[in-house]
Amino acid sequence: MGVALAGLSRCSCESTPAEGQEGGFDGDRAWGHLEELCRMGPRAHGLAGQEKAREYIRAHLESLGVEVREFPFEYRREGDASPERFVNLAARIGRGASKWVIVGSHYDTRLWAEEDSDASKRDRPIEGANDGGSGVAVLLELARALRAEPPDIDVELLFFDAEDYGRPGSPDYFLGSKHVAAHLAELYPGERPACVIVLDMVGDSDLRFLREGQSQRAFPWVNDLLWETAKRLDEPAFAAGGTRVVTDDHTAFLSIGVPATLLIDFDYPYWHTTGDTLEQCSAKSLGTTGRVLRSALIEGKF
Repeated sequence: MGVALAGLSRCSCESTPAEGQEGGFDGDRAWGHLEELCRMGPRAHGLAGQEKAREYIRAHLESLGVEVREFPFEYRREGDASPERFVNLAARIGRGASKWVIVGSHYDTRLWAEEDSDASKRDRPIEGANDGGSGVAVLLELARALRAEPPDIDVELLFFDAEDYGRPGSPDYFLGSKHVAAHLAELYPGERPACVIVLDMVGDSDLRFLREGQSQRAFPWVNDLLWETAKRLDEPAFAAGGTRVVTDDHTAFLSIGVPATLLIDFDYPYWHTTGDTLEQCSAKSLGTTGRVLRSALIEGKF
């Protein structure tokens, strides 16, 4: 995850145990995906782990009978001799409805642990269990749950590349989502999503979501839908009050007038450090995120 601009404090909270039925979202299944991703090691651009993650995502979705499409793009950083190639992955689930939403998360991890308290580790790539792993794990289990019980709206799952490609202070963040937003009419001719929901850092074992501030100002109804669903499901990780402004993969969509929001617990002391490991995450938090999201999509009030 790239850049946060403002924030409030966290609280300790519990969430409902994962559902095991075929039609429900199963936090333990999501946890299994997260374990597999972390076994691949860091999944930053140019590392073998990223290609493994890309193939893992593809194989899981195809095993569910879902077609996976690639949205490749190139980007050249200032000072680089030539551009680098990146790949977003997309998969549509639903009944062919006219109304559709994007649910996305980045699958790359951080190449530099520049926030590590140990200066000798700041040039190391991070495991990215929470930042780069947790959102993907939720989307993979969400795909299974939605295939078992398709919603009335279509859901476009987007796995963004190059969210964490930039160095601090550079413009080289959120490249995958910027590419989709800039080429939305080309990638989706004649279509425009009802909204975009981005997941990032949703696996923290001490999970607490605040409403993202930019989206709350521009399109509060998207947050309202998620928070009302969480209240109905008795999921206290969705805080009753407070906002936090965070720049992330949803921002590019807000900039073109598409309703969008971000689910993130940015009060995470292991952000951009080598401490962002599986031990800091929990299946319970993945289950909380996935159940609320699935229920909101099934209800389809977009």
